[in-house]
Amino acid sequence: MRWSRFATAAVPLFTAVSSACHDRPPPDEAPPALAAATSSAELFSLGVLPRFDLYLDEAAIAALHTEDESILKTWRPGTFRYQDLVWENVGVRLKGNLTLTTLADKPSFKIKFNRYVKGRRFLGLEGLTLNNMYSDPSMLREHLSYKVFRDLGLPASRTGFAELYVNDEPYGLYLNLETLDDEFLTFHFDDPTGNLYEGEHGDDLDGDIWSYEHDEGDDTSRDDLAALHELATDESFDLLYDPVTPLDTPRALDFVLAESFVGQFDGYSAAHNYFLYHEPARDKWTLLPWSLDQTLIRDTDPFGHDSYIGRTCRRRTDCLVDYVQRGLIASDLIAEMRLEDEIDRVLNLIEYAARHDPRKRHSNDAMASAQIKTVSWVAERPERFSGAIDCIVNGTEPDLDGDGFGSCFADCDDHNANIHPQAEEVCDGLDNDCSGFADDTPECPCPREEVLGRGFHFCLHEFTWTKARAFCQQQGLELARLDSRAQSDAVWAIARDLRTSSWAIGLNDRLQENDYRWIDQSVPSFFAWADGEPAHLLDWFDCVFYSGGSHATWRERNCGASAPFVCSDTR
Repeated sequence: MRWSRFATAAVPLFTAVSSACHDRPPPDEAPPALAAATSSAELFSLGVLPRFDLYLDEAAIAALHTEDESILKTWRPGTFRYQDLVWENVGVRLKGNLTLTTLADKPSFKIKFNRYVKGRRFLGLEGLTLNNMYSDPSMLREHLSYKVFRDLGLPASRTGFAELYVNDEPYGLYLNLETLDDEFLTFHFDDPTGNLYEGEHGDDLDGDIWSYEHDEGDDTSRDDLAALHELATDESFDLLYDPVTPLDTPRALDFVLAESFVGQFDGYSAAHNYFLYHEPARDKWTLLPWSLDQTLIRDTDPFGHDSYIGRTCRRRTDCLVDYVQRGLIASDLIAEMRLEDEIDRVLNLIEYAARHDPRKRHSNDAMASAQIKTVSWVAERPERFSGAIDCIVNGTEPDLDGDGFGSCFADCDDHNANIHPQAEEVCDGLDNDCSGFADDTPECPCPREEVLGRGFHFCLHEFTWTKARAFCQQQGLELARLDSRAQSDAVWAIARDLRTSSWAIGLNDRLQENDYRWIDQSVPSFFAWADGEPAHLLDWFDCVFYSGGSHATWRERNCGASAPFVCSDTR
């Protein structure tokens, strides 16, 4: 068993979290002051816990208390102080999508030293990204996940921690995350003059190039991105292994492995929250991670990465063998990282500041519980991951039923030659095509239940909201319309018994933000929003799903999110 130190029950795990470093002071005893950072390398280390001070005028303070996303994300001048050094007229704005909040709470910040004074730097950095760790009650996960990417040899942001004060008011502990900008590119690439794109709204190599955000680089034509897209969609070109491919395939496969290992479900695997850099001197494209704050929670399938690269690789035996071999190497490297020791070092630095953070979202008990879970997950994940990925025998994939597909990656029943990824669904209650769901084609109707005067069809196929809408229409139905709260409660009770997860329904505000309509454009007679919903700050979260909890509440999600769904009769 790898990392046996943590292969223990909850009480010893708590001991490991709270007192594994015997020289760490008790939580209620402030640690001794640390020396000031004199370089970015020291700033992004566990050797310092800097105090940053921001000073904003009354107009900026008022603006940052509004609920308008565009105002919150507008650059404003401020003053930054670290130790005895002061930078006046720096750019300050808030950041985040789902985690965006106002100055009345604990927002994340972006600080740009050269926003108003060209060429100015702080310890060699153009800017700072201070994350509020809103979605990470452990205050460990994001730091650890970036370390996994870096230690696998992938370019990824360096991380540290900092305490922030705004107009002398304490805002608590933040993750100090290296910003992806010119200085990052200079630090990580031999040629930093290329274009850096952000994948934010369902963007992938074979998708719409104009949905990418252009963040760095002088060439704004997107000609390089268009050329990559053309190759990705050209069936005659091998983007993965052609000798002249512009894709850095070894890095791309390692990136997919790293996302899979840490359980990143909101990054490139979801065509969201990642960056793409084109290095001109090598004419190579590299993926860069972002938004790793909800990692180290779930065990994602190393063969389930739902991206262009993941899907393309799964269809090819040569790539799958390459992927498995790289995955086994990555598993060994991650075990050698000894992430449990990194947890000790992090807690030794931040524990007092974390416990006394006056604005953190989670209680100290919730933080301690999340830390225990993180320690346990980190201890067990490498063995589970290597076990899931190690399915090559003597360099080849076994094919027991001789249908041309092996059970490692594609064949969900290697003892039945009629079941494989290229088989057709025949509506027999079996998953003939190994999609993960039985009878998931328009030719196979979903089970129907009559609920308070309307027929509802419960489809277990995990489709995007838009694909689910089309599926229902092909069946002569519509993505579910609910006429009353009682009907919604009853429909959810049936869906929940079939699968406890989010389920798509027909409500959306795609045509006009905050104007929710059913598929037939009728206005709902009631709403059943979960707490904090609908997420109006995300104007690209336009489609409504059952939340997936014990109650029949609704939440907004990206229309590209996949889930089972409910169709309804059109009457």
